[in-house]
Amino acid sequence: MKQTIINPRTKKILDQVVINPINSLAIVGPSGIGKMELSQWLIREIAEKKDLNIENSPIVKVIKTENANSITIEQIRSVKDYLKLRTVGNDKIRRFIIIDQADTMTVEAQNALLKVLEEPTLDTMIILTITSAQAMLPTIISRLQSINILPPTKDQLTNYFKIASSQFDRFYLLSGGYPGLIQSMIDNPNHPLLLALSTARELLGTNTYGRLIRINQ
Repeated sequence: MKQTIINPRTKKILDQVVINPINSLAIVGPSGIGKMELSQWLIREIAEKKDLNIENSPIVKVIKTENANSITIEQIRSVKDYLKLRTVGNDKIRRFIIIDQADTMTVEAQNALLKVLEEPTLDTMIILTITSAQAMLPTIISRLQSINILPPTKDQLTNYFKIASSQFDRFYLLSGGYPGLIQSMIDNPNHPLLLALSTARELLGTNTYGRLIRINQ
């Protein structure tokens, strides 16, 4: 497994959560910064510290968007059913739930989740990854400890992605330094950002008439 890349300032905050896990946490940051990977890293670190087995284990549940591109009330109801199951052990936190892209929840789903957060199950840690806090109900945000994720440093990214410096510089500028976006561009030569760059270069290389034709297209 490739090592997770984390900004040093962000890691200091996450390390405190590993030492003292909490029931309700929000991982907040722009798309492509690696919120889901950081959530999984956090769970692995807590599990290792508490000697919990999370491999092929039912103690981690992940909720994410499905065909409708939103998280539905039915999915949140499945969380409530999951919380009814008993856990084994004496550790403060013995079970984890990740709600990925929580800001895509419908209003009905958010209201259902609010009831869960108002009366938290004490042996369970719920992590929400959020791109836009403005899309969430303020009453939900107020019940979460929020961590704003900073992008890794350029030196970290350079050492992490072993690619040609010219290619890395292009990806770094296009991604804003977000590791998830860089990885997406490495994996997909037809990534929308790369196609947009190609189109921009093409426009700059043609005359005014040609540019107007492309703009109309």
